[in-house]
Amino acid sequence: MFLEKLKSIIEKEQQHFLENTNSKLTCMTLVHMTFNLHSRFDECVAQSQEYFCDNQRKALTGIFSNLENEHVMVCLSLLRGHWRNMWTTGRRQVELCAFAFECAQNKESAKKWLRADDSKKKENSYKFRFPAHEIVRKHLSRGSDSEADSLYYFYDRCCMMVHPSLHSTLLFELDPGEIAIDRHLSLSCTMYARMLWILVSETAISNSKFSDFEKEYRGLLGVWDAHGEGRLNL
Repeated sequence: MFLEKLKSIIEKEQQHFLENTNSKLTCMTLVHMTFNLHSRFDECVAQSQEYFCDNQRKALTGIFSNLENEHVMVCLSLLRGHWRNMWTTGRRQVELCAFAFECAQNKESAKKWLRADDSKKKENSYKFRFPAHEIVRKHLSRGSDSEADSLYYFYDRCCMMVHPSLHSTLLFELDPGEIAIDRHLSLSCTMYARMLWILVSETAISNSKFSDFEKEYRGLLGVWDAHGEGRLNL
C-alpha cells in the first residue's frame, strides 16, 4: 500500500516536471541564466584568492559550493511541484550568503567555521560565533532599499513559512495546483542572483572579471522585470 502511494507521488512529480519545463518559458530562462551567472561568479572567485588567508579560501569554497547545490535542489523541487520546499531552502541559502560575508571579513570566523567538527568544544565555539539569524541581520539588514535588504526581507518570509506560524499553516492547506510554480521559481532564481551579486560587489571578490559578471546579472534582472515580478508581494 505504502509503495503504491510512493509510486503515485513519483508519477505526479514526473508529470509536474515535464509540464513545468515545457510551459514555464520565462522561469526556465531565469534558471539557465542563474547557472550562467554562477559560472561568472566562479571566475571572479578564482581571481580573488590572494585577498584571503588559507582558512578563508577553504571556508568560502565550501560555502559557495553549498550555495549552488541548494539552488539546484530548490529548482528541482519547484519543477516537481514541491513549492513548499522553496522556503526551507531559501532560508538556508540566505544564511549561507551571510556566513560567506562573515568568513570573508573575519579570519577568525572562517577558522571557527572550518573547525566546528573537530571537537565538542569547537562545535560550541562555532555555534556561539554563528547564530544564524544574527549573522543574517548583521550583514544583510541595512535599513535601506538595497539588494541586501531585499534578501533580508525574503529571509524573514522564509522563516515565517518554515515556522509553524498561522501564515504557514494556512498556505500548507492549499492545493499545489493553486500555487504559481512559475512565480516561485522566478523569485527563487532572482534572490539567488542577488546573493551572488552582493557577494561579488561588496567583497574582495570584485575584480577584473566583474564586468562579465555584472553584464550577466543585469541581463537576468531585465528578464525578471519584463516578467512582471519585480514587485512580487510575498
